[in-house]
Amino acid sequence: MYYQIIQNAILLVALSTLYNLVSQIRRRNEKLFKIISGIIFGCLAIIGMRIPFYYSPGIIYDGRSIILVLAGLFGGGTSAIISVIIAGAYRLGIGGSGVWAGLSTILGTAVTGLLFRRLYKNKIDRISILSLYVVGVIAHLVMLASQLLIQPFPNGIIVIKQIWLPIIFVFPIATLLIGLLLRNEERRFRAEVSLAEREDNLRITLNSIGDAVIATDIEGKITSMNPVAEELTGYNFEDVKNRKLEEVFNIVNAQTGEKVLDPVKKVLMTGKIVGLANHTKLISKSGEEYQIADSAAPIINEDGIVSGVVLVFRNVTQEYKMRENLKISEEKFRKAFFTSPDSININRLSDGKYVSINQGFTKIMGFTEADVIGKTSLELNIWVNPKDRERLVEGLKTNGIVENLEAPFRAKDGSIKIGLMSATIIELDGIPHILNITRDITEVKKQEHARQVLYNLSKISFTDISLKEYLSKIHEELKKLIKSDNFYIALYDKELNQYTFPYHVDEFDNYETDSPTSLDGSLTDYVRKTGKAYLIKEEEDKKLREAGEVKLVGSPCKVWMGAPLFDSSTGEVLGVIALQDYKDENAYTKNDLLTLEIVASQIGQFILRVKALQDLKLAKEKAEVSDRIKGEFMAQMSHEIRSPLNIITGCVQLIKEEIKEKNNSEISELFFSIDSATKRIIRTIDLILNYSELQASSFEPNYKKIDLREEVLNNVISEYRMLAENKNLKLSFNCKTDNTFLIGDMYSLTQVFANLIDNAIKFTKKGGIDVVIDRNPQNYLFVKVTDTGIGMSNEFIQHLFEPFRQEITGYTRPYEGNGLGLALVKKYCEINNAEIFVESKKGVGSAFTVIFK
Repeated sequence: MYYQIIQNAILLVALSTLYNLVSQIRRRNEKLFKIISGIIFGCLAIIGMRIPFYYSPGIIYDGRSIILVLAGLFGGGTSAIISVIIAGAYRLGIGGSGVWAGLSTILGTAVTGLLFRRLYKNKIDRISILSLYVVGVIAHLVMLASQLLIQPFPNGIIVIKQIWLPIIFVFPIATLLIGLLLRNEERRFRAEVSLAEREDNLRITLNSIGDAVIATDIEGKITSMNPVAEELTGYNFEDVKNRKLEEVFNIVNAQTGEKVLDPVKKVLMTGKIVGLANHTKLISKSGEEYQIADSAAPIINEDGIVSGVVLVFRNVTQEYKMRENLKISEEKFRKAFFTSPDSININRLSDGKYVSINQGFTKIMGFTEADVIGKTSLELNIWVNPKDRERLVEGLKTNGIVENLEAPFRAKDGSIKIGLMSATIIELDGIPHILNITRDITEVKKQEHARQVLYNLSKISFTDISLKEYLSKIHEELKKLIKSDNFYIALYDKELNQYTFPYHVDEFDNYETDSPTSLDGSLTDYVRKTGKAYLIKEEEDKKLREAGEVKLVGSPCKVWMGAPLFDSSTGEVLGVIALQDYKDENAYTKNDLLTLEIVASQIGQFILRVKALQDLKLAKEKAEVSDRIKGEFMAQMSHEIRSPLNIITGCVQLIKEEIKEKNNSEISELFFSIDSATKRIIRTIDLILNYSELQASSFEPNYKKIDLREEVLNNVISEYRMLAENKNLKLSFNCKTDNTFLIGDMYSLTQVFANLIDNAIKFTKKGGIDVVIDRNPQNYLFVKVTDTGIGMSNEFIQHLFEPFRQEITGYTRPYEGNGLGLALVKKYCEINNAEIFVESKKGVGSAFTVIFK
């Protein structure tokens, strides 16, 4: 019996060994492993049944119950079924009275193993020792129960009574021991699978990671390398496996080009994680260069001993370039920020508090960093008009940017600055801020305002107002640019060596504007004498007084500013414009002095213009007196000449009547000569008087609606028809339009055509004179007077309408006249809004055309 027990024990140990061997197949093919395992369990069960303990013929006991319960527990369903079939077939072949008990034992123990496997959800490597023992106990209880099937009954009960003790105590222990061996194998297998999975995951992770990774052993030899590392170094892993890292990983300092110490060596020396410097460059196998960032860490095994090094690095070439460019950009921004003459400030968007300001902000606004950091613009009272701040905030909310917002701001000293602001939202460390750039345009706006004021002053300078009114307007405009509470104009009288004040406004001093005053030695007199503009503060005034160049006249002031008023034609100083302030020595600037000089120039021009106008007015008055005297003289002379001529004409007419019966051709010719000479004298006097009247602008036309044909031309032609006939000339009149009406002066129109027809008859010896009235294509009414007279040269036509002009001059000229007729015609045409044109050819005749517009 003991021999059979030893044999079955050896058989169970063989089971463990065979199971270990078959496990090598398991990783490659799980199903094949289960089939082979089932066959092994079945075959070992058969072997066990061939070396049994014979209880009686047909009733045997062996280690198959242990084998089959382990087949179900560790082999699973497939292995259990196969082993049950093999063992059951063999037991069925043996036969005997215990066949059914044997078959029941085979099936029951296998099912018991499967149930417990199910209980542990196929993770049988987790089964405990106690559980293994319990499995053994239950399996062999099933075995004992199966003995009830031994025939005939109750032989099974007898058998149970005889074998239960070793079955219950020995067999479960054997199951436990073999189960522990199989559980260890299961655990080893699970560990290998887990390790393989971890290695696969590690390999996949290593190959998938974006950074380059190289692992080395304790000697610095490469044990693994991912594709990124292969790409950057230019080496394939298979080619460099087990080679020294420094042969593959060639790194230098990007700035100096010097070789960098192998990071693996650093790790092995220190046992700590190390990183490369920021300027490290990797040179690949092909010579390509990459800016890299890396770190190396020790690989520590389960015993806490360094077994290798893992090196992780990545290509940061683009990042490096971006970082360097960013550094340059930041440096430029920093320089621009701190050196910009414009005011630049950065405020948090959330609460509006200042976080940084530049020197421009301090220079323009007067606030230092200590004054503003951590405060808001509202707390500093910077905004003159809060609505401007609302415009800024609204613009940033809507568009994220505000450009060219013009607004007044209050500086630390209370002065008002005009700024042109642009703002945008930026992020600093992920926090939204407002970047605000403000240009100080105070002086620009002041200059614009100054230009407008000076333009207004120039306009005022050409208005017809009194000097006092002009200076008052100057003062009002000047107030818009310069503090002008104390302002005066002092005009210098060269003959008296004194000054008058046509305009004077002062807080303390008061001068009579019309009374001459001596300002000898004053600052006003100093400016006049030097001919220069000055800005003199209290201290400078004191020095000038000590030097004896000036003396105190009037109340002392903190600052005085004056500029000379020049006569631009002679360079002589006419006077001085001055401003003064009794409280603030900084009330005026050099720019204010320049402005005052410009204003002084305007005033000087106005004074000259006023003087010129006064001179002109005086001259006009003298001219008017002269014209009046001349008119009176001409009227008197006309009277004195006309009266004797009228007497002579009357007497001649009486004599002519008295000797009418004795009249002969000689006497008639004498009377004709007397009559012609008298008319010539009267016509000459009329022409001179009319021209004098026009020259003196004393002629007053009487405009009305006139029928030029009926009221003017018919009368004139009728008057001169007899004169034409006496010279055997034909005087014709042709009207070619029904509308001959116009607005004009009857007298001057009559004189125009009387002179033209008179001249035509005078200078025509044969032929005739043709008068035509018509309308041209523009529907303008015109009159054309054409003659067949002597004509004129082109040279004389240029001077035809000038007074006292004649083509033939001297006492021997063949035609009478004084040269005033056509000059009067030209003037009279202008009075009636008409133009006169002439066409003439020497020896052919002339044509005068008068066109009414």
